[in-house]
Amino acid sequence: MIPENITKNHIIEAINYINNNDIEYAHATSSVWDLIYGEKSYSPKHTIAIANEIANNQFLEYKDFTTDTARKFLQKMGDEFQIVKKDDDPVKELVENYKDHLIRNRLKDELYKWELIAEYRGRPHLGAPDFDQEIRSINYKNLIFHSGFGVRNRLGKNKPEEYRDAFKILFDERITLENRISEFGRVISSIYSALGTANQHHHDERTMSAFLTFYNPEKYALYKNSFYRKFCDLLNEWPAKMGNKYPHYLSLLKAFIQKYIDTDEELLKIYKQILPGNVYQDTNHHLLAQDILYTMLDRGKITFTDIIEDLKQNLLEDVSVLSTFSFAEISDHGLAPKPKKHTYVWISDTDKIIGREEAHYEISIRTRNGKVNHLFVDLHFEGANQYKYKQSTVILPDQCEWFNWMGGFSIGFKEGISTDDPDLPGKIKEQLIYLETTVGDRIRTILLNKNENEIYVNNSMNMSLNQILYGPPGTGKTFATIDRAIAIINPDFYDEVKQMAGTEPEKRSALTREFRKLLIKDWDNDIDGQIVFTTFHQNMSYEDFIEGIKPETIDQQVTYKIEDGIFKRLCAKAVERRALTKFDDSYSQFVEDVENKGFIELVTPVHKKRFHVSIAMNETSVVTPQNDNSSDKEVTKTMVRKYMEDNEIIDWKSYTVPIGEYIKMNFEKVIDNSKKKFVLIIDEINRGNVSSIFGELITLIEKSKRYGGTEELEVILPYSKEPFFVPDNVYIIGTMNTADRSVEALDTALRRRFIFSEMMPDSRLLEDSFVELSDGHIHLKVLLELINKRLVILLDKDHQIGHAYFMGIKTLADLNQVFENSIIPLLQEYFYGDFGKIGLVLGNSFVEKHHHDLASFANFQDYDPSRIDSFIDRYTYVIRPKNEWDFKSI
Repeated sequence: MIPENITKNHIIEAINYINNNDIEYAHATSSVWDLIYGEKSYSPKHTIAIANEIANNQFLEYKDFTTDTARKFLQKMGDEFQIVKKDDDPVKELVENYKDHLIRNRLKDELYKWELIAEYRGRPHLGAPDFDQEIRSINYKNLIFHSGFGVRNRLGKNKPEEYRDAFKILFDERITLENRISEFGRVISSIYSALGTANQHHHDERTMSAFLTFYNPEKYALYKNSFYRKFCDLLNEWPAKMGNKYPHYLSLLKAFIQKYIDTDEELLKIYKQILPGNVYQDTNHHLLAQDILYTMLDRGKITFTDIIEDLKQNLLEDVSVLSTFSFAEISDHGLAPKPKKHTYVWISDTDKIIGREEAHYEISIRTRNGKVNHLFVDLHFEGANQYKYKQSTVILPDQCEWFNWMGGFSIGFKEGISTDDPDLPGKIKEQLIYLETTVGDRIRTILLNKNENEIYVNNSMNMSLNQILYGPPGTGKTFATIDRAIAIINPDFYDEVKQMAGTEPEKRSALTREFRKLLIKDWDNDIDGQIVFTTFHQNMSYEDFIEGIKPETIDQQVTYKIEDGIFKRLCAKAVERRALTKFDDSYSQFVEDVENKGFIELVTPVHKKRFHVSIAMNETSVVTPQNDNSSDKEVTKTMVRKYMEDNEIIDWKSYTVPIGEYIKMNFEKVIDNSKKKFVLIIDEINRGNVSSIFGELITLIEKSKRYGGTEELEVILPYSKEPFFVPDNVYIIGTMNTADRSVEALDTALRRRFIFSEMMPDSRLLEDSFVELSDGHIHLKVLLELINKRLVILLDKDHQIGHAYFMGIKTLADLNQVFENSIIPLLQEYFYGDFGKIGLVLGNSFVEKHHHDLASFANFQDYDPSRIDSFIDRYTYVIRPKNEWDFKSI
């Protein structure tokens, strides 16, 4: 703050003082601005500092006021004080403005970077015994995409050693940085794909820069594509291509530090005074340089075009479904657009089916649901057909909504994304992927008029963990669960069957055989089973599904034991890892192998020290460390058994663990179910009390709450007191009959956690189905359509007749049997026995009016005779005998 009592005379006196004396102070020279007085130039800040010393007998510290404040103060003194820019170096101006920012704001909101590196410098430790725990314990905060944490957790859990090896590549200074980036990305992509996912691994150059900087902050610096690209523009440099961006950024940063930071004494003194002593001291100024670029080029200065360009760049490194999406021209009217000036961009899918006016993905800046000028990711419908999508599309989960748009309705997320969010591209991408994988296929089905179930099942890699097929009776929901279960567990087999030559019944038979083979028939001994089929009913309970206390009689005494339910058993089976080979057999093979070779060489887990293993007479392993100072050690068979069977160490951990792992790798046959996928099919899920059956576990089935997810949770079960979690390789497929209960009536917690896929009657499957009569034929497709049109008018679309009832009908006898045993009883249920309305659906040949004879009343004189007269005109409707039915009259 510049004292107000400094006058023009004080300024002139200070200038005279500078002319007569040598420069004395750190801010005596100016990087960007000069004060011109009497045809000589002076530092604005230095002049005011001396003027204050003259006026107030106190030197004004450089940290107490900014260059901008000094410049404006001098301009107010009069025209004889001219403030001019020294040159047009934009980088100098950038640094000068940053100094002003640093004085005003210190390191507010950014100091966490210095704190994190001080805490985690040199990590992850590549020799850590448990690399999963090691990498999870490092807090990278917002320096990597938040989606990357879920990937990190999943890789650490399922592929810890492969993940460790990838980091060894990234940190290997013998390899050029460009090659490390390329190889690290390739390896991560490979091991992540092996887990059965097609999503992006989010280990891009930004994430790699965080890994490298935490591990070796003296050599590396934090990076973000947005400010790198702007820095290139500032320097008139071409940005490098993907894979070379970070190395190019580091070279630019090094030159920036040498030329503009290390030579700026004022900047360094401000920085040193502001930086606390308990954080990383950044002696090479890498963090300072990064903070200058981020603060002055990125923070608070981002545009909508910047956001979309960053998203495009991110998708170039993507292996998800979005990698082949394309963008239309950006309409950028600012992050706070004025009315009638919209900021948005359209996005097309791979085949440009979604992306036209009728239906397109759109990212825009809008105010919705109380969120002012936020980013919204939507699926917009426009044009003459915009109304049909809401009628036909899947029920949306709670985070999405139908909202009014252009006179119709479109789909969007309820919660917008703040433009200040540090992970904008990652969150936009997640929402786009979510829309694409949950409703994209359904929209394309409507646009292309294709069979929805074929499109959905063929896209098996994007199947939701929790899904419900819903629709009227007879639409093939239970039938479709077989397809979806096999497509999840064995997609190659499913695709092969679908593409093989042969009739549909032959293909169906092959899928059914595979389905039966995959059904779990014995919880303890079934090795191949991966599917459980159950049906919910009114008496289904938490105790049946999760765990409960069951009575049993032993020696005429009633006792109670805790018994696991089907879901708990399936989750336990999905993470089961057990040896098929007995320990004694594996150990005998190990002994024989070592004796045949004379010895084997292994290394200790942490320090990677080599040692030899030979076998003594009693089958004990003799360990000989490969240095002159250590004596032989003995690792007994019992020690190895304890480690392999109970994961416990008796002694000599550094040698017991490698020996046990060597036996596991070479001589033990193991079932590792964590690498498989398991499916629970719940037929008629809406007939049970879902809240009561799932209990507290309804939260755990969410993708992010599952084991390995970004917000993984586990609970303590009420009976067994055991910890329980839901693995991410367990899929739940439910079916529900909308004639029993509408989707809207379902428990909200259930609706929020499942993806709903509607299965309506598909009369196209009956295109070639005819029943021949003596006087013509009946086209089953037309018959089904007529009945359903009438049912929709009399009831609603949920109370229709499914096409499955008519599949396989060849003769009139078949048709009569289906109507007698299925269609008419179903209509009686729909209309609660009102046969008159059944007559409106089927016609006179099926239903007739029946008048009642009063003589049929019993002799009962106590009843009011006058009321009997009201029954004279009563009649009912009855179903005619089937030999009178005329299907052509329907």
